[in-house]
Amino acid sequence: MKTLKKTIVIQKTRGLGFIAQDLKKVFPELVEQDSTGYFYVDYVGLIPVIIEALKEQQTIIDAQSSKIKELEKKVEGSDKKDNKLKSATVKTSIEETDVATNAFFFQNNPNPFNYSTEIKYFIPDGSGKAALYIFNLQGNLIKSVSISNSGQGSVIINASELQPGMYVYSLLINGQEVDTKRMILTE
Repeated sequence: MKTLKKTIVIQKTRGLGFIAQDLKKVFPELVEQDSTGYFYVDYVGLIPVIIEALKEQQTIIDAQSSKIKELEKKVEGSDKKDNKLKSATVKTSIEETDVATNAFFFQNNPNPFNYSTEIKYFIPDGSGKAALYIFNLQGNLIKSVSISNSGQGSVIINASELQPGMYVYSLLINGQEVDTKRMILTE
């Protein structure tokens, strides 16, 4: 009688991936843990998240490109008037509202949420007084958060501060609305 031996061949190749424990902090629904303690990432479930992030990034790039073209036209216009480009001329032609229009914030993440959500933002230096306002769908102001630092930052919104439902949140700089998005709080 012959005995058959099974040989298991493990192909050792290098691949790219995420550290599941880090991903679990941001997207817990995409990480599973088996009975031996190993973590597994649902990469297929991550595809829509990555696509949405790319869309948001492209929106920001398009807005910045548009703003650059607008500023280039202002610089060209002041150059034609003076026949020389002076930094003082450029500074006076860029109004305070132009600085504020370069501010933006990202869609809250996760959305919808049921525990807490993070709203990331970018506010250019010299923008002035910034604030995040959260409204219900009836237009009532539910919460306001003052933003004192410029550059990149984020605000955490806890579900315990709101009732389940849909909300609109806006970024205001010097009382002027710069950006508005929607978020959903589930039970």
